[in-house]
Amino acid sequence: MSFAVETVAPVTVTSVPQPTAGSTVTSGTVAITDPNTASTPVTVGGSATAAIGTQNAQVVLTGTPRITTGLDANGNPLAIGGTVIDGRNASSVVIDLAGGFGGGPTVPNSSLPSVVTAVGAGNFITSSKLSDGDDQFLGSEYGDFVELSPGDDVVVGGGGDDAILMADSIKGSKKKFTLDGSGGNAGAGGSDDVILTKGALKKGKAKITISDFDTKKDDIVLETKRKNVKGIGTDTLKISTKDNKTITIISDGTKFKRSGIEFI
Repeated sequence: MSFAVETVAPVTVTSVPQPTAGSTVTSGTVAITDPNTASTPVTVGGSATAAIGTQNAQVVLTGTPRITTGLDANGNPLAIGGTVIDGRNASSVVIDLAGGFGGGPTVPNSSLPSVVTAVGAGNFITSSKLSDGDDQFLGSEYGDFVELSPGDDVVVGGGGDDAILMADSIKGSKKKFTLDGSGGNAGAGGSDDVILTKGALKKGKAKITISDFDTKKDDIVLETKRKNVKGIGTDTLKISTKDNKTITIISDGTKFKRSGIEFI
């Protein structure tokens, strides 16, 4: 079973406005093609839709925008390697990177949270930080990194080795992840990591449901002590928080083996 997310059709970049680095867009559909956004991001807010049409694109999100991938005039996917999307100041976001070409650079490890590289994850072509609201994310067919905050989020990975990080409080959240394969994305497989740091596990209860967890390749990484986790060997992990609440991780169809859980 895979969880459904809203998809956003790719955009031919030559058919829409192409804002310069440092611009702010709050409506309509645009394409991010200026390579200078690597140092001066474009802000996409309101209900605007933006297609990523260049390598090393950097985009800051506000409001309720939608992000997709760009096509050239012949309908070929454009390279999106090195893309960084910061949605922390948005209300809610929909990010659909399916079909994006993974050519070009990867996201530098220096721009990733240290806990991600510490567990051996890396070589991502995109890095996205979601909002505190209810977000939807559909990954590319390559390696994607996505960081979540509070809210009821749905994350569907594609191919490649993906990582999902929760580093801040997820108190009260309901989250759904599809790790291998995706709805509408041709990519499948990959060794994926779901990482919950002590910031996410500090307080409050939350529920995470994971579909397509591969016990041979995927890992649950927890920044807590082994004694705080119950349910290893079953399809439900229950993690005790400092305020005596429980964060529950449920696997849809696969049991969590000790070999697939890493404590840091």
